[in-house]
Amino acid sequence: MPAKPQSYELDRFVCSRPLLTISLKGGIQALAWIVDERGLGGGQEMDGLSWELPLEILWERYVEAKVREEVCHEGGEISVGRLGQTVFPLHWSTATARSLTHLVPDIVVRRGRSVRIVDAKYKAHFAELDEHAWTRLTDEIRDAHRADIHQILAYASLYDADEVTASLIYPLRRTTWEALRERRRDCAQAELFHGSRRVKLELRGLPFGARLVL
Repeated sequence: MPAKPQSYELDRFVCSRPLLTISLKGGIQALAWIVDERGLGGGQEMDGLSWELPLEILWERYVEAKVREEVCHEGGEISVGRLGQTVFPLHWSTATARSLTHLVPDIVVRRGRSVRIVDAKYKAHFAELDEHAWTRLTDEIRDAHRADIHQILAYASLYDADEVTASLIYPLRRTTWEALRERRRDCAQAELFHGSRRVKLELRGLPFGARLVL
């Protein structure tokens, strides 16, 4: 039966295996964060329940861990949606006809007058865009990718800054990421201008997916 790991067990697992890949270490670090900050599988009504984590949530935590690591080295102030730090309420004119009630970017990093908004997407879009021409993708995939871009650009519109970077982060198999990295194609960027306002749109892939046995 699945059981919730303790954070010290995860730390010990990493320390005892120096040859673990960077991506696997990041995934384990993300698990430890969840254990420490959310108490899954223990405490109050969840006590005694088996512990499991959907992959899309693990991916979001993994990306968060990578961004936090970046901020530790490069400086900045990080805010996280899952902690309620990036919530923008939508105030509708009537309560009878409304849809979303909030916009919540996953991660926001501030450095002076620059802002980076990060949204982690557990989808294969980045790999599909590289392997196939846009015109060969199914309508469903193209529509989903457009929705991702529209969402991150909507988030970008919420922030007043001299420089805004809107990043969509997708998972890649390590072999795919390494091949793209070697060709400098693991990140694609575009710029949007409206008057004096500039927004940099970024599509980025990160290695993810190694199996973990504790």
